[in-house]
Amino acid sequence: MRSRIRSLTDEFADDDDADAALFSIACRRITARLADVEAEMACLQRSRILVDIVTAEDPAEAWKDLALDRQRAVVETLATVTLLRGRPGRAPFDPRSLRIEPLQGMG
Repeated sequence: MRSRIRSLTDEFADDDDADAALFSIACRRITARLADVEAEMACLQRSRILVDIVTAEDPAEAWKDLALDRQRAVVETLATVTLLRGRPGRAPFDPRSLRIEPLQGMG
């Protein structure tokens, strides 16, 4: 679809008689379809990442069994994690120095 938009843009640029309104309508339609496809792909990707936890009898145990890279992928899929300024030096971890916000549609 991105390729179609590029082709349409090239055709429009090369055609002195091209109708700008029709070009705009065509671009909007293709862009809307592209957005739908990208949303569907994101949903499928999210499903693949979460499947082991969502389908588990014990999600907490399933979480523990995941490899670290899969745990990271789950967290990235569900939330934005921000490290805030902590205390200087070798102070112990302070949970208040961490902000976790659910992603849109996840919380």
